[in-house]
Amino acid sequence: MVNYRWFKKFLWLRRNESGNVESALVLIPLMILFLSVLQIAASVMGRTIGGDFAQSQISRTGLYTDGQFLAPLNPPTSLMGSKSSRVQLPGGGAVLTLSQTHKIPLLTPLLASNDKFNATGIVIDENS
Repeated sequence: MVNYRWFKKFLWLRRNESGNVESALVLIPLMILFLSVLQIAASVMGRTIGGDFAQSQISRTGLYTDGQFLAPLNPPTSLMGSKSSRVQLPGGGAVLTLSQTHKIPLLTPLLASNDKFNATGIVIDENS
């Protein structure tokens, strides 16, 4: 006959639920912390991408056109609107500016739900 003492001890340990409440009390704040850090990282990355996109679009306009603003090639999904302006310089040329509004996607309900920011790109057009 085989000794099943180890099997009975295993079943007793499996049925013993002490520690479930403690693990839940640790897991919930840990998940909140993880989602908050992920939201902050996504916000920082979104702001960087938005700024780079605005600057590249206005630089492309300043280099390859004679004053008319180009439509964006692949606009990011966070782009909500844009406003461009052209200011003539006294000695020739112009300053082109592009201001775009972006919205950061919401990953956790703990932070602001309408996280919007403006990205501005500036270039000097010497061709006009």
